Amino acid sequence: MLHLCEALKNPTCVLNTLILWNNQISSSSIGSLTEALIKNKNLHTLNLGQNAIADNGACTLKMGLQERVRKNI
Repeated sequence: MLHLCEALKNPTCVLNTLILWNNQISSSSIGSLTEALIKNKNLHTLNLGQNAIADNGACTLKMGLQERVRKNI
């Protein structure tokens, strides 16, 4: 997850779709992903289905994505 997050933070990352279906992502690792998503300007589609991010992880992700939207306005 660490390498993926670092790649997503890179301004040259042009990835627009990321499917992480059933990758055993937990709420403890969602913070790193959220931080990377805030900095990434190109990703438009993210699939986190069948992961155990739980309610607190979903809340962290939601707050991060809202911040990303505010920064892009």
